[in-house]
Amino acid sequence: MESNMDIKCGYCSFVIARDFETACRHFPMHSCLATFEHVSIDAHGKAFGYQPKTQTQQLDNGDDIEEGGGIIEQNTEKWSHEEILLLINTYDEQKEKFMSPMYNKRQVWTIISDTLKQSKLLHSMLFKDPSINPIATCSSTGIIKIREGIREKFRDEREDTDTTVPKKNKKENSDTDSGLKLAAEKPGEKLNLRKRQKKEGIVKDWRKAESKEEAKERRHRERLDQKEKIFQWFKNHMEKENN
Repeated sequence: MESNMDIKCGYCSFVIARDFETACRHFPMHSCLATFEHVSIDAHGKAFGYQPKTQTQQLDNGDDIEEGGGIIEQNTEKWSHEEILLLINTYDEQKEKFMSPMYNKRQVWTIISDTLKQSKLLHSMLFKDPSINPIATCSSTGIIKIREGIREKFRDEREDTDTTVPKKNKKENSDTDSGLKLAAEKPGEKLNLRKRQKKEGIVKDWRKAESKEEAKERRHRERLDQKEKIFQWFKNHMEKENN
Protein backbone atom coordinates (compact mmCIF):
# COMPACT_ATOMS: atom_id res chain seq x y z
CA MET A 1 0.00 0.00 0.00
CA GLU A 2 1.66 3.16 -1.21
CA SER A 3 -0.24 5.58 1.09
CA ASN A 4 -2.60 5.32 4.04
CA MET A 5 -5.38 6.84 1.94
CA ASP A 6 -5.20 4.38 -0.98
CA ILE A 7 -6.68 0.90 -0.66
CA LYS A 8 -5.71 -1.07 -3.75
CA CYS A 9 -6.33 -4.52 -5.13
CA GLY A 10 -3.35 -6.73 -4.38
CA TYR A 11 -3.53 -8.25 -7.85
CA CYS A 12 -4.40 -5.48 -10.31
CA SER A 13 -3.54 -2.42 -8.12
CA PHE A 14 -6.98 -0.91 -8.76
CA VAL A 15 -7.78 1.76 -6.15
CA ILE A 16 -10.84 0.39 -4.37
CA ALA A 17 -11.26 3.37 -2.02
CA ARG A 18 -9.40 6.25 -0.41
CA ASP A 19 -10.00 5.09 3.14
CA PHE A 20 -10.78 1.82 4.87
CA GLU A 21 -14.18 2.86 6.23
CA THR A 22 -15.52 3.83 2.82
CA ALA A 23 -14.08 0.71 1.23
CA CYS A 24 -15.76 -1.55 3.78
CA ARG A 25 -19.07 0.27 3.45
CA HIS A 26 -19.33 0.58 -0.33
CA PHE A 27 -16.99 -1.99 -1.90
CA PRO A 28 -16.37 -4.90 0.47
CA MET A 29 -15.69 -7.13 -2.55
CA HIS A 30 -13.76 -6.33 -5.70
CA SER A 31 -13.92 -8.48 -8.83
CA CYS A 32 -10.53 -8.43 -10.51
CA LEU A 33 -10.58 -7.67 -14.25
CA ALA A 34 -7.78 -10.10 -15.06
CA THR A 35 -8.84 -13.28 -13.25
CA PHE A 36 -12.24 -12.42 -11.73
CA GLU A 37 -10.91 -13.70 -8.41
CA HIS A 38 -12.46 -12.17 -5.32
CA VAL A 39 -10.29 -9.66 -3.47
CA SER A 40 -11.37 -8.84 0.09
CA ILE A 41 -10.10 -6.21 2.52
CA ASP A 42 -8.50 -7.19 5.84
CA ALA A 43 -8.67 -5.38 9.17
CA HIS A 44 -5.68 -3.17 8.34
CA GLY A 45 -7.25 -1.84 5.15
CA LYS A 46 -4.88 -3.70 2.83
CA ALA A 47 -6.11 -5.63 -0.21
CA PHE A 48 -5.00 -9.19 -0.80
CA GLY A 49 -5.92 -11.89 -3.30
CA TYR A 50 -8.52 -14.38 -2.15
CA GLN A 51 -9.66 -17.47 -4.01
CA PRO A 52 -12.94 -19.13 -2.91
CA LYS A 53 -12.36 -22.39 -1.09
CA THR A 54 -13.34 -25.69 -2.58
CA GLN A 55 -15.71 -28.02 -0.78
CA THR A 56 -12.78 -30.20 0.38
CA GLN A 57 -10.91 -27.22 1.83
CA GLN A 58 -14.06 -26.07 3.61
CA LEU A 59 -14.51 -29.46 5.25
CA ASP A 60 -10.82 -29.72 6.21
CA ASN A 61 -10.53 -26.27 7.72
CA GLY A 62 -13.91 -26.32 9.40
CA ASP A 63 -14.26 -22.56 9.11
CA ASP A 64 -17.27 -22.69 6.85
CA ILE A 65 -19.15 -25.53 8.55
CA GLU A 66 -22.33 -24.79 10.45
CA GLU A 67 -23.22 -26.38 13.77
CA GLY A 68 -25.71 -28.65 12.04
CA GLY A 69 -23.00 -29.96 9.73
CA GLY A 70 -24.05 -28.04 6.64
CA ILE A 71 -21.68 -25.96 4.56
CA ILE A 72 -22.21 -22.21 4.56
CA GLU A 73 -22.86 -21.13 1.00
CA GLN A 74 -20.45 -18.36 0.00
CA ASN A 75 -21.55 -15.35 -1.99
CA THR A 76 -20.43 -16.19 -5.52
CA GLU A 77 -22.06 -13.18 -7.18
CA LYS A 78 -19.62 -11.46 -9.53
CA TRP A 79 -19.73 -8.18 -11.38
CA SER A 80 -20.15 -8.31 -15.11
CA HIS A 81 -17.42 -6.92 -17.34
CA GLU A 82 -19.63 -3.96 -18.32
CA GLU A 83 -20.31 -3.10 -14.67
CA ILE A 84 -16.61 -3.14 -13.85
CA LEU A 85 -15.81 -0.87 -16.79
CA LEU A 86 -18.64 1.45 -15.72
CA LEU A 87 -17.21 1.58 -12.19
CA ILE A 88 -13.75 2.47 -13.48
CA ASN A 89 -15.12 5.06 -15.89
CA THR A 90 -17.37 6.63 -13.24
CA TYR A 91 -14.50 6.70 -10.75
CA ASP A 92 -12.26 8.45 -13.29
CA GLU A 93 -14.97 11.04 -13.93
CA GLN A 94 -15.52 11.75 -10.23
CA LYS A 95 -11.98 11.37 -8.84
CA GLU A 96 -11.27 15.11 -8.97
CA LYS A 97 -14.09 15.67 -6.48
CA PHE A 98 -12.13 13.71 -3.87
CA MET A 99 -9.67 16.62 -3.73
CA SER A 100 -12.35 19.31 -3.92
CA PRO A 101 -13.39 21.05 -0.67
CA MET A 102 -16.96 21.22 -2.01
CA TYR A 103 -17.47 17.47 -1.57
CA ASN A 104 -16.62 14.98 1.10
CA LYS A 105 -15.65 11.43 0.24
CA ARG A 106 -18.98 9.98 1.25
CA GLN A 107 -20.82 12.27 -1.18
CA VAL A 108 -18.51 11.30 -4.04
CA TRP A 109 -18.92 7.60 -3.40
CA THR A 110 -22.68 8.12 -3.14
CA ILE A 111 -22.63 9.72 -6.60
CA ILE A 112 -20.68 6.77 -7.97
CA SER A 113 -23.04 4.33 -6.27
CA ASP A 114 -26.12 6.11 -7.66
CA THR A 115 -24.63 6.00 -11.16
CA LEU A 116 -24.07 2.26 -10.90
CA LYS A 117 -27.58 1.71 -9.51
CA GLN A 118 -29.09 3.80 -12.30
CA SER A 119 -27.20 1.75 -14.87
CA LYS A 120 -28.60 -1.48 -13.43
CA LEU A 121 -32.10 0.01 -13.43
CA LEU A 122 -31.86 1.05 -17.07
CA HIS A 123 -30.44 -2.35 -17.97
CA SER A 124 -33.34 -4.16 -16.31
CA MET A 125 -35.92 -1.81 -17.87
CA LEU A 126 -34.53 -2.01 -21.40
CA PHE A 127 -33.88 -5.71 -21.51
CA LYS A 128 -37.40 -6.52 -20.35
CA ASP A 129 -38.67 -5.07 -23.61
CA PRO A 130 -39.12 -7.93 -26.14
CA SER A 131 -38.30 -5.56 -29.00
CA ILE A 132 -34.83 -5.02 -27.53
CA ASN A 133 -34.16 -8.39 -25.96
CA PRO A 134 -36.42 -11.08 -27.53
CA ILE A 135 -37.85 -13.65 -25.19
CA ALA A 136 -35.82 -16.86 -25.41
CA THR A 137 -37.48 -20.22 -25.85
CA CYS A 138 -36.49 -23.60 -24.51
CA SER A 139 -36.02 -25.00 -27.99
CA SER A 140 -32.44 -25.22 -29.19
CA THR A 141 -33.47 -25.76 -32.80
CA GLY A 142 -34.33 -22.08 -33.25
CA ILE A 143 -30.67 -21.07 -33.24
CA ILE A 144 -29.85 -23.82 -35.70
CA LYS A 145 -32.65 -22.68 -38.01
CA ILE A 146 -31.49 -19.08 -37.81
CA ARG A 147 -27.92 -20.08 -38.69
CA GLU A 148 -29.15 -22.22 -41.57
CA GLY A 149 -31.26 -19.30 -42.83
CA ILE A 150 -28.24 -16.99 -42.71
CA ARG A 151 -26.13 -19.51 -44.61
CA GLU A 152 -28.84 -19.93 -47.27
CA LYS A 153 -29.14 -16.16 -47.61
CA PHE A 154 -25.42 -15.71 -48.20
CA ARG A 155 -25.42 -18.69 -50.56
CA ASP A 156 -28.23 -17.15 -52.63
CA GLU A 157 -26.46 -13.78 -52.72
CA ARG A 158 -23.27 -15.47 -53.88
CA GLU A 159 -25.15 -17.31 -56.63
CA ASP A 160 -26.83 -14.07 -57.75
CA THR A 161 -23.43 -12.39 -57.91
CA ASP A 162 -22.04 -15.24 -59.96
CA THR A 163 -24.92 -15.04 -62.46
CA THR A 164 -24.28 -11.32 -63.04
CA VAL A 165 -20.65 -11.89 -64.04
CA PRO A 166 -20.13 -11.29 -67.81
CA LYS A 167 -19.63 -14.32 -70.01
CA LYS A 168 -16.21 -13.11 -71.07
CA ASN A 169 -14.99 -12.95 -67.49
CA LYS A 170 -16.50 -16.35 -66.83
CA LYS A 171 -14.61 -17.78 -69.79
CA GLU A 172 -11.34 -16.21 -68.64
CA ASN A 173 -11.89 -17.51 -65.13
CA SER A 174 -12.68 -20.98 -66.44
CA ASP A 175 -9.53 -20.95 -68.58
CA THR A 176 -7.46 -19.85 -65.61
CA ASP A 177 -9.03 -22.47 -63.37
CA SER A 178 -8.43 -25.19 -65.93
CA GLY A 179 -4.81 -24.10 -66.25
CA LEU A 180 -4.37 -24.18 -62.50
CA LYS A 181 -5.97 -27.61 -62.34
CA LEU A 182 -3.56 -28.92 -64.96
CA ALA A 183 -0.69 -27.36 -63.08
CA ALA A 184 -1.89 -28.94 -59.86
CA GLU A 185 -1.94 -32.33 -61.56
CA LYS A 186 1.67 -31.77 -62.66
CA PRO A 187 3.65 -30.20 -59.80
CA GLY A 188 6.54 -29.41 -62.13
CA GLU A 189 4.29 -27.26 -64.34
CA LYS A 190 2.86 -25.18 -61.50
CA LEU A 191 5.88 -22.90 -61.18
CA ASN A 192 6.16 -22.51 -64.95
CA LEU A 193 2.48 -21.59 -65.17
CA ARG A 194 2.89 -18.87 -62.57
CA LYS A 195 5.96 -17.50 -64.32
CA ARG A 196 4.12 -17.50 -67.64
CA GLN A 197 1.14 -15.70 -66.14
CA LYS A 198 3.47 -13.15 -64.57
CA LYS A 199 5.22 -12.55 -67.88
CA GLU A 200 1.88 -12.21 -69.68
CA GLY A 201 0.80 -9.63 -67.13
CA ILE A 202 4.02 -7.67 -67.65
CA VAL A 203 3.56 -7.79 -71.42
CA LYS A 204 -0.04 -6.55 -71.11
CA ASP A 205 1.05 -3.66 -68.90
CA TRP A 206 3.84 -2.78 -71.31
CA ARG A 207 1.45 -2.80 -74.28
CA LYS A 208 -0.99 -0.56 -72.43
CA ALA A 209 1.80 1.88 -71.59
CA GLU A 210 3.03 1.79 -75.19
CA SER A 211 -0.45 2.49 -76.57
CA LYS A 212 -0.85 5.40 -74.17
CA GLU A 213 2.51 6.80 -75.26
CA GLU A 214 1.57 6.46 -78.94
CA ALA A 215 -1.72 8.25 -78.35
CA LYS A 216 0.13 11.01 -76.54
CA GLU A 217 2.59 11.45 -79.42
CA ARG A 218 -0.27 11.43 -81.94
CA ARG A 219 -2.07 14.22 -80.09
CA HIS A 220 1.18 16.17 -79.91
CA ARG A 221 1.69 15.88 -83.68
CA GLU A 222 -1.90 16.98 -84.31
CA ARG A 223 -1.38 20.07 -82.18
CA LEU A 224 1.84 20.89 -84.05
CA ASP A 225 0.05 20.48 -87.40
CA GLN A 226 -2.71 22.82 -86.28
CA LYS A 227 -0.19 25.41 -85.14
CA GLU A 228 1.64 25.11 -88.47
CA LYS A 229 -1.61 25.60 -90.42
CA ILE A 230 -2.51 28.65 -88.34
CA PHE A 231 0.95 30.10 -88.84
CA GLN A 232 0.79 29.58 -92.62
CA TRP A 233 -2.67 31.15 -92.80
CA PHE A 234 -1.52 34.15 -90.79
CA LYS A 235 1.61 34.48 -92.97
CA ASN A 236 -0.42 34.40 -96.19
CA HIS A 237 -2.88 36.90 -94.78
CA MET A 238 -0.10 39.33 -93.86
CA GLU A 239 1.46 39.04 -97.32
CA LYS A 240 -1.88 39.87 -98.92
CA GLU A 241 -2.29 42.90 -96.68
CA ASN A 242 1.17 44.18 -97.55
CA ASN A 243 0.56 43.76 -101.27
